Amino acid sequence: MKVHFVIFFSNVQEFECTSVYPSNEVFELFRKHSSNVKSFIITMEKPDLLTYSYNSEVGISEFISVQHSITELDFRGEHFSSFLSNHSIYNVFKTHPNISKSLRKVRISNVIYMSDILLKCADSLEDLEINFSDSRYENLSSIKVTNVRFIKLKYLRIIANSFNYGFLGFILNSGDVEDGGKSGGLEDISITTWTIRNNNCELLLDAITLRHYQSLTYLHIPIDITIKEVHEKLKDLCELCKKLKFLRFDSTVQVKEHENYSNDILQLLKKYSSLNITNFQLMGWWSLSAKDVVEFIDYRKSLNCCFKLYIDDLEDHYLLSPYIIYGILIK
Repeated sequence: MKVHFVIFFSNVQEFECTSVYPSNEVFELFRKHSSNVKSFIITMEKPDLLTYSYNSEVGISEFISVQHSITELDFRGEHFSSFLSNHSIYNVFKTHPNISKSLRKVRISNVIYMSDILLKCADSLEDLEINFSDSRYENLSSIKVTNVRFIKLKYLRIIANSFNYGFLGFILNSGDVEDGGKSGGLEDISITTWTIRNNNCELLLDAITLRHYQSLTYLHIPIDITIKEVHEKLKDLCELCKKLKFLRFDSTVQVKEHENYSNDILQLLKKYSSLNITNFQLMGWWSLSAKDVVEFIDYRKSLNCCFKLYIDDLEDHYLLSPYIIYGILIK
């Protein structure tokens, strides 16, 4: 029985734990018999400070340290930051650099030492999601990756209360810098936030256009449609990103009914967006007329494009009914 037990644990490749605070004994058991884990996922629920145990944190660290080639590291839960308030996890990546070299996918929510972990796996990382949706850790989003190159990064997802200038580093420093992004670059960029201040919107569009226009197939970003400079940069982005298949803009500023910002953006998409796009999504604050929406759909249909158009906060209108019935327009 013991032999079968050891064989079973030695073959475990995915480890997922959803306990509030896993006991040190659990990790000690796995540490002795399991060193081939590829995917390491831990979800922390709301912590009970009375039951917090530093030994639990040490147990996680020691369990990670004996793995030969972890390819996926996933720390979930808004309260996980308090769980990592000490240096144990960070020290694992500092004292065992080989662990980081095999990482391909990293997902981290509100982790204090996130920058340090990412520094260790930058060369191998292909898929990254960082989450700062908890406002209590807003100051932690001032991350610095200026001198880090994510050469193999293809998928980038950022979730935050507000767009931080430091996020631009992930976009500007991804892909093969030597060839100008021709042979490598981000294919999937998703930034979920409803606040983008100052000129960060223009800087974001510049970074995407400069580095990833030849590789990008999926784009989801916040935009301020009330800024004219943003319109010009969106035109450039739409003209250059010919491989795009999915495009979502989150309008972060409420516009008045008499202002034409919304329809101007729709006209840009009509004239310059890639014919390969099969999914348009306009979410957030939009004030689009039924006439312009119909014109956009009919124009795309005349080019034999197969697509769906999702529009948030679109008023009912008899002109739109046929397109809703046939599933082209979704609101």
